[in-house]
Amino acid sequence: MLAGICGGLIGWKVTVLQVDDPGALAGVGGLVGAVIGAGGVGVVAVLVLRAMGEWNTIVETGDPAAARRAEQARRRRS
Repeated sequence: MLAGICGGLIGWKVTVLQVDDPGALAGVGGLVGAVIGAGGVGVVAVLVLRAMGEWNTIVETGDPAAARRAEQARRRRS
């Protein structure tokens, strides 16, 4: 949520600074900035959660290759 708000503010301000008469264009810039900011945070969150899951598998089994084998087995099943 916070990343979307910050991205929106940045997009809005960049548009206002670049265009002489921003009007509705500033709103579009803000919306684009919000989507990009929220999407970027979403990607990072997914990567962090996947890494945490792999780390937990390694800790539980004590085998660094266990997470890779589990992922390969999951792919074969689907």
